[in-house]
Amino acid sequence: MFCKSGALLYEEIGCTPIKSNGDCASSFNCSNYRLPKHGCLFEKHVYKYGEAIKGTNPCYNCTCIGNAKNGSKIECYNVEYEGPIGPIFPGYGPPSDCYYTYELNNCISSQLKCPPYKNMSICVVDSKGYIEGEKFQPSGKCLDCVCQKGYNGKFVEPFCRKKRCDVEIQYSKQIVDNCAPLYNNNIYPICCPYDFICPSNSKIEHLVKQNSTDHDTFSIIFSDSCDRLGTLLYDEIGCIPIKEVNISCPVAYNCSNYQLPKNGCLFKTHVYKNGETINKTNPCNYCKCYKNSQNKFELSCINWNILRVPYGKYGFSSDCYFTGDLNCCFPSTKCAPYNNAAICVVDHESHIEGQEFQPYGRCMDCVCQKGFEGKLVEPFCRKKRCDVEIKFTKQIMNNCAPLYSKFENPICCPRNFICPSDSKIENLIKSKSVDKVEKCKFGSKTFNKMDTLDLVYGDNYTAKCECSLPPLLTCLN
Repeated sequence: MFCKSGALLYEEIGCTPIKSNGDCASSFNCSNYRLPKHGCLFEKHVYKYGEAIKGTNPCYNCTCIGNAKNGSKIECYNVEYEGPIGPIFPGYGPPSDCYYTYELNNCISSQLKCPPYKNMSICVVDSKGYIEGEKFQPSGKCLDCVCQKGYNGKFVEPFCRKKRCDVEIQYSKQIVDNCAPLYNNNIYPICCPYDFICPSNSKIEHLVKQNSTDHDTFSIIFSDSCDRLGTLLYDEIGCIPIKEVNISCPVAYNCSNYQLPKNGCLFKTHVYKNGETINKTNPCNYCKCYKNSQNKFELSCINWNILRVPYGKYGFSSDCYFTGDLNCCFPSTKCAPYNNAAICVVDHESHIEGQEFQPYGRCMDCVCQKGFEGKLVEPFCRKKRCDVEIKFTKQIMNNCAPLYSKFENPICCPRNFICPSDSKIENLIKSKSVDKVEKCKFGSKTFNKMDTLDLVYGDNYTAKCECSLPPLLTCLN
C-alpha cells in the first residue's frame, strides 16, 4: 500500500498516523517529537556525543558531535561515488560495454560487469528493463531498488526498500519549530524534502480558507524565493517581468523585444560593434564582438577560469589561503598573521576576509570584506553573471528550454539548453491552469502554465520540465 505523498517524512521521524478512511493516514500526530537536552535524535533513538549514527542512507557516514555546553548536531560526510559507465576520454576508464553494479546496503558500486553477460537477471518495471545490479525507482513509489536474481515484480527486500531521507541530519530544529517542508514540484512522488521554510524568513499570501472537508491553500513567499524560479536568465537578457496583485515574484516574463541585431552582437540589451570589448561579463570571461567568415556577428571569448589555481593545493605555505575579488577572476593570497581580519557570518556559517561565499537560496556571488554588516549589497555581493548570451542566443531565439541541475538550489544559471530538433516529448501532463499570462513556448509548440513533461535528449537523457515561468520551459536534470 502506497499512501499519499509526503508521508515519508512523518514516518521517518516516528509520528503517529491518524487514519480516517482506509489504510492511509489523513494526518499525523507529532506531539511526541522532542529534541533531547543531551545528544542527538535520529529515528526515535538518542545517540550520545561521539556515537556513530545507525540506519542512515548508506552514502552517509554520520556521528553525533557536540557537548553539554554548546549543544549537539549530527555531522556527516558523503561517501557516494558513481564510476563512469563509459570512458571519459578514449583510452581511459572502463570499457564502454561494461557497467557498474550496486547493492541496497552499499553506496559505492560493488563491481564492474563486462561481457559476456551470461545468466544475467532482467527486471522489467514500468515497461522498462533493468539488468542485474542496476538501480531503479518504481514510478509513483518512494522506494530505492536494485535488480537482482529472484526478483518477481514485488517491491520488497532484498530488492527494494523505502527511501531514506535522513531529514534529522539537517532539519531537526526546523521540524520542532513547525517549519514547512519544501519539495521539488518537478519530482513525483513527493518523497524527501530538500529544504524547510520557516516563519522567520517568509510571509503568507493568497490564503484561501476551505470548509472542514477540504484543505486550506496559500502561497509562501520566502527570502529571495524568486531566485528559485529561474528568474536570473530572464533578468539578464532584459525581459520584462509580469506580476500579479499581491504576488511578489514574477509569474511570467515578456521577452517579445528580444531580437538579435543584424549588425553587431547583443549582450545584456546592449548592441556591440565589430571589434568592441563586451562589458559587464563574468570577470573570468574576456569577450569581443567579431564578424566571422560567413559575415555573421558572434561573441568570441576567452575563459580565464581554466587557469585558476585550485584552492589550497599549490604554491605557498599551509597557513595561507586564497582570497577572492568580485571584479577579478584570479585569487590573491593572505598569510599569517591574520591581524584584524574581517569575519562575516551568513546563514550560520563564518567566512574570513577575502573568502568567497554564496548566500543560501540566492543567486549571488559574495566576498567577505571589512565593513560587511549582513546586507547582501555591493561591494560585498552582486548577482551571479551567467553570461547566457555568450553561448545560447540562438537557443533563446528558437524557444529552446533552459536546462538546470536538479541538485542546485536556487535555480541560477542554465548549464545547457534543450531544443526541439534534438529531443522528444514524453509524459505530458496538461494542467487545469486558467492563468491569462503568457504560455510557454518550445519551438513552435505552446504549453499552459504548470503543464509538466519529460524531454528525452542527447544519449537518452531525460529532463523533468514544467511551464512554471513562461515564456520558456524550465527543465531539471
